[in-house]
Amino acid sequence: MKLIVSISTIPSRIDYLEPVIVSLTEQSLAPDEIHIQLPKFSDKEHCGYVVPSFFEKFMNLHVKWHDKDLGSSTKWFYPVKYLSEEEQTILVIADDDCLYGHNSLARLVEKITAANNISFCFTGGQLSRRPEIVRSFQVNPRIIKNSITIISENERDVKVDTVQGFSLFIVRPYWFRSFDFSKVDFLDWLSLNDDIVVSGMLEFLSISRVQIGPYSIPDVLPQAEINPIHGDGRLIIKSIAAINALKQHLGIWQDVEARLAERNLFDRIKASLKKIRRKMGRFYQTSTTFFNVFKK
Repeated sequence: MKLIVSISTIPSRIDYLEPVIVSLTEQSLAPDEIHIQLPKFSDKEHCGYVVPSFFEKFMNLHVKWHDKDLGSSTKWFYPVKYLSEEEQTILVIADDDCLYGHNSLARLVEKITAANNISFCFTGGQLSRRPEIVRSFQVNPRIIKNSITIISENERDVKVDTVQGFSLFIVRPYWFRSFDFSKVDFLDWLSLNDDIVVSGMLEFLSISRVQIGPYSIPDVLPQAEINPIHGDGRLIIKSIAAINALKQHLGIWQDVEARLAERNLFDRIKASLKKIRRKMGRFYQTSTTFFNVFKK
């Protein structure tokens, strides 16, 4: 078995990657290789990359250059293609702004080696569908107004629709060997909807997705707020477009309903308060993490 972790980043964050890489190399089950996926030019920031000197400290770190910037999908789209012939390779997708728990990789590898055709994650999402369908996924069958509901608390493994790179997910690249990537690589929403697109591909390939429970959210580093992709409203709109396009192009999720929810004044106020609470929580978490890193 060969274990590879893949990360992508943007030019303004690349200098802050060192603690992320350290948290991966110091795992109880350390990866054989860490691949940093970089486009030659960042469409998001309209500039190229300068590789930091600390990369040389990590003998198992390899920079993989690519001609096209696929945004957040860069971290998984390219490695599942160039590793697809390696049947013994296991690939973990990580983010560039998180510190991962000491046993995170070991738990993922233990799960995937004991199961056939299942991708595992620590956080996942459930798409909106009829309540009776939701019950079959062992999720609380409440009315889901958004296109995707993140399952944030579970005490046992739960089957989900979407995996999240934020808290790690694991795949076997050879699963994608037969996939026609031209079905998705031209879509303009690929750069903002990496979790949804890779999950849709797994659904098309009959690979189940399971969220491991219980789990703990990784510590989020301050660089998470450097040119983030969330917060401007594009993400939810692009997510809905991605889900509907996958339904059309891949013939999957035909029972899923993805549309903007109609909100009354009360719903809008509640959503605004929830957004403020989330931002305050994120500020507290990043400030605490930042202080702890420098205290060491």
